Amino acid sequence: MKIMNFLAKYSVAKWNKNRILRKLCRMLYHAISEFWIRTHKNVWHDRWRDPINGNKRFRDVYNTYPWPYAWSTFAAWEEEDDSLITDPSRFVIRRSTSYCAWKIRELTGKWPTRPNRERYDAKRWDELLALWGYHKAKELYNGQHYIGVDKTTGEFGEVVWLEEPQTLLEGNCRISTYRNFKFYISNVPKDQYTWYQIS
Repeated sequence: MKIMNFLAKYSVAKWNKNRILRKLCRMLYHAISEFWIRTHKNVWHDRWRDPINGNKRFRDVYNTYPWPYAWSTFAAWEEEDDSLITDPSRFVIRRSTSYCAWKIRELTGKWPTRPNRERYDAKRWDELLALWGYHKAKELYNGQHYIGVDKTTGEFGEVVWLEEPQTLLEGNCRISTYRNFKFYISNVPKDQYTWYQIS
């Protein structure tokens, strides 16, 4: 982790003014992470435990967001505009956008790429998902994969991964995402999100 933190630290403008070296450091920590992902496919870093019911956890839900991005000891410094650490899709780590980019990578084998250097927070993910070839879903079906976009949550909106379309509560669905830099899972009303089918 010390090596990854060294590379992360020198991949941002706050500690490194040389753009070429910043890019090299970023490429290196991405490459090390990709090696880990390929060689540890069946390792889950975190089993979600329901804080209300104690040791009981939501059925079959694991946080698969990969090392080192998921680890709170990676890039643990206070975030500022010139010290943000990104994943290979150029989304800030431990945010809902990076988590959902990872879920696409996990499903398809490729990180989605942003078309330009513009900022794409969660409020603009409907544009990105359409650009990547994903379409709005009219209905949610078991066995399919979906990302939900909510433009009303917080300043930047939120994107979520659909874990289960049907739950015991009619009209609800189970989602996972990152909130406040931590893995989060909940049952939410289906109509809270605009859904895009990933597969």
